[in-house]
Amino acid sequence: MSTDNSTSSQRTTNSSSMGCFGAAVVLGFGMFVLGVGLFVLGAGWIVSSVQLMDFRWEAPEGPRLEEYSLRGDAKRDDVQTTDRVAVVHVGTVMVEGLIDDAIDQLELAVSDPRVKAVVVRIDSPGGTLTASEDLHRRLMEIKNATGRTEAGTPRVLVASIGPIAASGGYYIAAPSHTIFAENSSQTGSIGVFVSFPTVEGLAKQYGFGMTLVKQGEIKDSGSPFRAMSTKEKQVWQDLVDDGYRQFLTVVEEGRPQLKGKLLEPIKIKALRAGPTGADGPAEYSRYRADGGLWTAKQAKEVGLIDKLGSLDDAIDEAIQKAGLPKDTLVVEYDRPAGFLDSLLGRERHRHDKFLDIPGFDKALSFVSTGPRAWCLASGYEMEGLAALAQKGGQRRKLPGAVPLSGPKRQPAR
Repeated sequence: MSTDNSTSSQRTTNSSSMGCFGAAVVLGFGMFVLGVGLFVLGAGWIVSSVQLMDFRWEAPEGPRLEEYSLRGDAKRDDVQTTDRVAVVHVGTVMVEGLIDDAIDQLELAVSDPRVKAVVVRIDSPGGTLTASEDLHRRLMEIKNATGRTEAGTPRVLVASIGPIAASGGYYIAAPSHTIFAENSSQTGSIGVFVSFPTVEGLAKQYGFGMTLVKQGEIKDSGSPFRAMSTKEKQVWQDLVDDGYRQFLTVVEEGRPQLKGKLLEPIKIKALRAGPTGADGPAEYSRYRADGGLWTAKQAKEVGLIDKLGSLDDAIDEAIQKAGLPKDTLVVEYDRPAGFLDSLLGRERHRHDKFLDIPGFDKALSFVSTGPRAWCLASGYEMEGLAALAQKGGQRRKLPGAVPLSGPKRQPAR
């Protein structure tokens, strides 16, 4: 009898220990989340304090963009009236509300009647479907002279792919008259996905869950605390399929030679460049819109891009297509240097860094948002989530860029 009581007592003790351990895990996780939140807010306050030392009283959206010369004679007498080619940079994971830098550049280009051609330089693995569509629409306005434009003639639009222009990055390249990619570029990744984290197993193991009061049969679909039903999965699949079909339409409209061919099977010969992988298949099948990346050479072979070449090659193409002289002025738009930039030896100051205060409140509001339809290359999921907590990304400065004199212009709002 005493043995039974001892065993029962031991079981009770073990159960109590497991319960305490589970509670400790949940409490520890909560403290970790709280700590991360306090760190982010604290870092934001520090960065804000440092920026106040820049002695530039700016509008909440940051300093205005200025025009800088990349090529051509910036000191010519008619520099303020001469035709030009504008280079617009998109160098970040694209998330709605966090693509202001690219939007400002596009609005300056579309509002300037002197700009006869635009080269969009893309270095992005993609982003959300909504942000990709926003930039695509603005590029279409430049190409077709629609929307809020002061110039009544269409512009030449050329895309220059940098290290990567995948998924949403390719989405915004698709409407271009010509698409260039460098030899080492990666592109394509035509596809859409929605992802849902799940802690169902962990919640069952430690007795942690959520009480839900709802109205609507599938209102809580995607909850991390339970598996989706077949019907719920189909609802989300339809949403993804609708975005995917939209993506295919954008590519086919921009590249009519691919109409009806994006889902056709293509035989690919395995490269087998080294000793490993020699026992794999010598040939395998893909299709253009299978969601995977393509090398620049592969993309050219299957018609996703037009030419292999650098940014300079893309600029030359834009000048030629616009019927402009070879020494045409080529410009980009950037933020002017401030006092702190000069003190630290930085040529120009860009308000597009992590925890940068202009727009930080907007970025912070996106951290806790729900599932989104992503046009994002596989393997870049963490970059996409990080982009929800920051404002844009830094882009490479081209050497030799000098500011043009003349009145400053603000992007249209």
